[in-house]
Amino acid sequence: MLGFFKKNPLTVVLSLLLLINITNLLFFPDPLFQLKKNLYSLSVGQSYFSRLSLINYFAVSGDWNQAQKLAKDADPADTALIFSTLHPDKLKNRLNQLVYKSNKTADDYVQIAKIYFQLGQSEQTLDNLELARQTDPIRQDLQTLYYQFQKQLN
Repeated sequence: MLGFFKKNPLTVVLSLLLLINITNLLFFPDPLFQLKKNLYSLSVGQSYFSRLSLINYFAVSGDWNQAQKLAKDADPADTALIFSTLHPDKLKNRLNQLVYKSNKTADDYVQIAKIYFQLGQSEQTLDNLELARQTDPIRQDLQTLYYQFQKQLN
């Protein structure tokens, strides 16, 4: 048996790689693998929770086709929050409502900044955080939020 491995070192390397990968999957699974595995759990609750978590995962990563495929087997009331808070079309509708609102508060500007951040527009995010600071200069949380985001950009 050892003579076979001496003649075929590639077989030894491939066997070790296979063993390492199986060990990693069993003892250090990545979160996406874990969610997909739990999707087929015998526990209905765990399976459903994994489905919702996968929908959220794909929605956050921008894979809306996959998120909508999984959402077909879920209760629309459970997925409504995910789609309303993360889908770019819904975000743009909410952004339009807030932008054209008269008498904006500091919280409105923070919401606008959050939407711009989710849409990947960092300059508009920073501008609206600055407007929130100007609207309510006493609030320390707005000062902190502005400087933390500004530090992330630099």
